[in-house]
Amino acid sequence: MMSNQPEIALFLSQEAADDLRDILQYTLERWGPSQVRAYQSVLDQALSRLQHSPKLGRKRPELSPEYRSLLAGRHVIIYRIAENTLLRGSNSPPKPRHSTGIYFR
Repeated sequence: MMSNQPEIALFLSQEAADDLRDILQYTLERWGPSQVRAYQSVLDQALSRLQHSPKLGRKRPELSPEYRSLLAGRHVIIYRIAENTLLRGSNSPPKPRHSTGIYFR
């Protein structure tokens, strides 16, 4: 069941975007187009759940006090929730804004 909270923005680091691309490429090469579509759906559903319920993932203090994780298929999404920031790129510091986002490492 989804929360009544509004959907919040998702921001992927370059490393997270590369990982996602590699996961889907491996799935395509190993199991074919049908399976890559199915697995993409699993990952998309997990990300959508996080957008609606960002605290859904469990805390991961062994990684960092701010990190959380959520199982998505055979992968674990590691993320943090940040308020009043906007990711500008891997080499740029976050710029203050009035928004909330989920940042994937």
